[in-house]
Amino acid sequence: MTKPVLVEVVQRFASGGLEALVLELAEQLQNEYEIHIVSLEGQAPTLIKAWPRLNQSQVTLHALNKPVGLHGGTVLALRRLCKQLQAEIIHSHHIGPLLYASAATWGMPLRKLHTEHDEWHLQSGKQRRLTQLGFRLGKIAPVADACRVAEALEPLTQRQVPAVIYNGIDMGRFRPGDRDFARDSLGLCAERSQWIGCAARLVPEKGLEHLLQAMVRLPGRVGLAIAGDGPLRESLVRQIHELDLESRVVMCGRLDAIETFYQALDLFCLPSLKEGFPMSLLEAQACGIPVVATRTGATAEAVCPYSGTLVEQGCSEALSDAIAIGLQRAAGQKPRNFIYQRGNAVRMARQYRDLMEAL
Repeated sequence: MTKPVLVEVVQRFASGGLEALVLELAEQLQNEYEIHIVSLEGQAPTLIKAWPRLNQSQVTLHALNKPVGLHGGTVLALRRLCKQLQAEIIHSHHIGPLLYASAATWGMPLRKLHTEHDEWHLQSGKQRRLTQLGFRLGKIAPVADACRVAEALEPLTQRQVPAVIYNGIDMGRFRPGDRDFARDSLGLCAERSQWIGCAARLVPEKGLEHLLQAMVRLPGRVGLAIAGDGPLRESLVRQIHELDLESRVVMCGRLDAIETFYQALDLFCLPSLKEGFPMSLLEAQACGIPVVATRTGATAEAVCPYSGTLVEQGCSEALSDAIAIGLQRAAGQKPRNFIYQRGNAVRMARQYRDLMEAL
C-alpha cells in the first residue's frame, strides 16, 4: 500500500532546536508516511555536510536555495515539487515557510497545517500581519507548541483555535548516563566538583553574558560548560577573559552527541532573553538534570515544577542565586518523569498523526 506523502517545510535545515524537532517528528512518522523535508534556503549537499546526523536519516531532504528576501521563483519551485511528489499533506514551521507553503499550494487539494514555535516575534505588527496573510491564503490548521504560543496565535488564524502539541524528544537517546565518563569525554577537569552547562546558539537573545556574570558570584568549585556556536563566540571569549573565568569556563563548540553533554552536568541553565518552547530544556531534564531558566516565552511550560527554577530574565544575581540553590538540591527530585509526560516524541507524533488524519 502506498504511503501518503508528507512534506515538512522549514526555512533552513541546519542543526538547531526547531530543525532537530522536525527531523525527530519525521523519523517517528516515517513508517506511516513518505516524508520529504524542504529547506527553503541552502543547498542539500552543504546542509548535509554541516549536520552529520542527516547522513544517518532515511528522510529525503530537498533544498530550494532561496535568495535573500521574497522570491517568487521559490514559490513556483515549491509548487512544482509538491506536484511532482504528489504530496497529500504539507506542514510548515515558522512564518517564512508558512507564507511560501500557503502561496505554493494555493488551490491545491492538500491537507495543510502550520506549527508556530515562538510567541515573541508575534509582538511585532509586521510579523502579525504576515502570519495572518499566510493563514488567509489557504485553509490551514494552526498548531502551537505551547499554550503561551497558542494564545498569541489564535487572533491571527481565521477564528480557528490552534491545537497545542508540545515538542517531543527521543527519550531513549536522552536519558541519564555515566557522569564521570561524560566529563572525561568532554575534557571537563576534576578540579571543578560541580558543573553547570548551557547548550544554545551563541546569539544575543540567549543571554549568555548574564550567565557568565553569574559565574563570578558562584564558588570556585563550580565550572561552566557551553555547547554551541554562533556569531557571539569571540565576544563571549573576551568576556570570559575580562571576568578572569578562563579556568572555570569551557567552550565546547557544536556537539553532535549532545546527550553526553547533558549527562556530564549537575545543573543545566538557559538564561534566554527571548525563547519559545526550548528543546534543550526537554533534553537536559530527560537526562535527569535539573534546570534553571529565565521566565520568557513558554519556558514555564517546559520546566519541571518540582526540580526546576524560573527566574526573571537579564538578572545575573537572580541566576547565580537560583544556580546555587539548584546545585544544593541537585541530588533530589529528578525531572525525567515530567518530560516523559510533557515532551515525549512518541506522544508528539501520535498527536500530529491524529490531527493530520482528522483534517
